[in-house]
Amino acid sequence: MFKGVGYHSIAKIAVVLAAYVLHFLLGKMLSLAEYGVVGTIISFCNFYYMFLTNGARQAISKSISSEKYNAGEVLKKGFVFQIIFGIALSLLNFVLAPIFAEQFGDPSLTGYFRQLSLLILATGVYFALTGGLNGAKLFLAEAIVTIVYPILRLSSVPLAYVFKSDKPSGVIWGFTLASVLSALLTCFFLRRSDVLTKKRENAQTLTYKKIAKSSVEFISFFAAITLVLNMDTFFLQYVRKDMELTGLYTGVHTFSLVPYYLVSAFYLVILPYVSEKWTLGDKAGVAELVKKNCNILYMLILPVVVLISLTAKPLLVSFYDSGYESAGSALSLLCFGTFLLSFYAMLSVVLNGIGKKKFSIILSAVVLLIDIPLLYFLIPHLKLIGAALATTISAFVGCSASYIELRRNLGGLSSPKILAKMAGVIAVCAVACIIGMKLFTFTNLVQIMLFYIVLGIIFVFCFAAFKVVDINPLVKKILKK
Repeated sequence: MFKGVGYHSIAKIAVVLAAYVLHFLLGKMLSLAEYGVVGTIISFCNFYYMFLTNGARQAISKSISSEKYNAGEVLKKGFVFQIIFGIALSLLNFVLAPIFAEQFGDPSLTGYFRQLSLLILATGVYFALTGGLNGAKLFLAEAIVTIVYPILRLSSVPLAYVFKSDKPSGVIWGFTLASVLSALLTCFFLRRSDVLTKKRENAQTLTYKKIAKSSVEFISFFAAITLVLNMDTFFLQYVRKDMELTGLYTGVHTFSLVPYYLVSAFYLVILPYVSEKWTLGDKAGVAELVKKNCNILYMLILPVVVLISLTAKPLLVSFYDSGYESAGSALSLLCFGTFLLSFYAMLSVVLNGIGKKKFSIILSAVVLLIDIPLLYFLIPHLKLIGAALATTISAFVGCSASYIELRRNLGGLSSPKILAKMAGVIAVCAVACIIGMKLFTFTNLVQIMLFYIVLGIIFVFCFAAFKVVDINPLVKKILKK
């Protein structure tokens, strides 16, 4: 499994880098208002992706990995379901675009929302096909596609130049092109594999009803995560109707997604293994699997979150310009909220894998019922901070409830010893970061990247000094080779 996590981790690092190259170029090329339009469009896309990536994609992956059905039949029926569902969403989006634009206080958004209709369908096809790669455990191929997809999205930059006076349209068509080409690449990898042509003995028949039911279940418990991740941007524009303020928050949201990208490498891979072990009755195996994943998040992802939080203002100023300095406090808070939301996503996947679907669906509803009122009441008073605070509180509730439920079913999910040592490591690195921020002024990306490298060296030194994990077995294994 951890080979798959390794592939996905590398892929997600590439995704993060490509995403920041994209936003760096767009942030420099677009005005604050245009960047706000792009941020609104991306959040709108993510709303539809909630149905397309967390529905049929996960249903295809789980059905193939369960080894109850012929993989070819699963992919075929899941793909057909996704196409029908994607067309329905696209048509609905096209018809309702003027209403959406009016609610956001900007009728000019109608054309952009309508252009999303083709992107919705193309991306839905791409997501469904990657579900086949994931369920068949073709993690290397899936990682390659995952890396190629965000690189192809960079085509939106030259296309934005082509559209000149209508740059957001160029961004949309660049994203659409990336989805189409990535879907074709995924088809290539699937056709090369013999997984889809193999026939299982005593294979059960997968009906469209089962695919639809499984898709709806995944959508239901992932809905809260996707909505909470994007509703802050929606509500900011809906309540304040200020595209420049939305542009600032787009910058905040972009950097807050680092932990989400990294954690997704784990929950994308963990589902097939959790389902397989739970089906075989290996409760202890599932518990150990979850515990290892949790420990890795504490050791590798949480320190990155703390670093972004402490350096939020110079990071935004270096990446964009001085106009984004006022958004630093919101980023300091939101990156913790996104980390909690990412953790919640991983735990939700495990809950689904062990059959706790009802709990996940109810929790999703509770999290949304907390998030929406908080956004509505906090944004008018606290603006960017209000949006970030609402997201963080909602994510904390979802993460805590999921963790408690899993602990009740599987036992201890983390090592107190590792947690205590990591607290020490993070405390030392945080102090070093604060001292560095007091001594030096960072005005460009090169300076802040060098600062991050120095902090990384301090982190590695502290990690070894505190003996967070025993690295002797790994060293011996390497020396043997």
